Formats: sequence, C-alpha cells, structure tokens
Amino acid sequence: MLPASMTGGPDFLLPASLPTAAEAAAGSTRSLVRVAPGVDASAVAERVRASGLGEATTMDDWISRSASAQQDTQTGITAVVMGLGGLYALIAVINAVVIAAAERRREFAAARVSGLSRGQVVRMALIESWAVSAIGVLLGGVAASLTMIGITSALQRITGLSVVDVQWALVAAVAAGAFVVVGLTSVWTTLPATRAAPVSLITARE
Repeated sequence: MLPASMTGGPDFLLPASLPTAAEAAAGSTRSLVRVAPGVDASAVAERVRASGLGEATTMDDWISRSASAQQDTQTGITAVVMGLGGLYALIAVINAVVIAAAERRREFAAARVSGLSRGQVVRMALIESWAVSAIGVLLGGVAASLTMIGITSALQRITGLSVVDVQWALVAAVAAGAFVVVGLTSVWTTLPATRAAPVSLITARE
C-alpha cells in the first residue's frame, strides 16, 4: 500500500497482507502492483477495474497528481502569507507618503514663493515619490534575486536539480501597482498641503 499523498503524516507504508480486511475497508489505501516482464500493464489495469478493486494508474501518474496537489496547497498558503505581507507594506507606504507630505508644507510654500506654481509643486512631489518607488522596487528585486539564488543553490546541492520559474506578469503587476498607489497618494496629500497661501506658511512659526 502507498500513502494517500507524498507528504507523509498519519500514513504508513505497510505490506498489503498486514491489515485485516475490515481495517483495509475502513480506510483509503493505495496498492502497489508490479507487472511481470512482458505483461501488458494496460491489460492488468483493466482487470483491476473490472474486478471492482478500484482505479488503476501508473506510478508516474500517481506521483504527478500528488506533486500537483501539494503544489496547489503550497501556492495557496504562500498566496495568503504574501497577501497579508503585501497589505501591510501597502499601508506602511501610504502612511509614509502622507506623513512626508504633511511635514513638507513649509518646503512646498518656499518653492511656490520662489516662482513655482501649485501644479508644478505637485508634479515635483509626484516625480520624487516615483523616484523613491523605483529605488525601492530595484532594491527589492535585488534582495529577492539573492534569496532565489540561495534557495536554488541549496536545492541543487540536495537534489541535483533546480528549476526557477519567475512569474514576470505578477512582478510587473506588483511594480506597476506600487507606482500607481504611491503616485495617487502623493498627489492626494500634496494638494491639501499646498492649498494655503504660501506666504502664510513661510511667515508662520514652528
């Protein structure tokens, strides 16, 4: 018998003759059948199905299905963890942009007194926020690449095989989303910060 999955857990690999008939009927089992040389495996599988013993499949198919199910589970767990981490990062970025704009009222006022219009100040703040976002995305990409190199190197040493599959569409979506969120937040916070007359902010005491 084979366990229901490749992950182990409360499953055991036992000889088929060890459990009683009642125990075998009560649980889900996988039986390993070795076909003698020269015997048609498809014919044996058809006889297994015809006798009502269950569904017959090859070892390669069983391993493939089990690995696919494990991959789906791991992908779901990773998506939840990354989703929560992304939400926290999003809140932190928005909070940082709002605080930065609120603390730069006098700086914006000085820029307007020097000859810049309100629109030019807003665009300046937007370009600055996009520059910071680009640096953050670049550094994050470097950190992720180094982590991936370390993981693939370890897998290469352990298993002799390593496969890297980068979801470029997801990477591009995350990067574009970061620029959109930071840009909208920058404009949304800079407009109120530049609403008052610049002279009143310049002459106001801290």
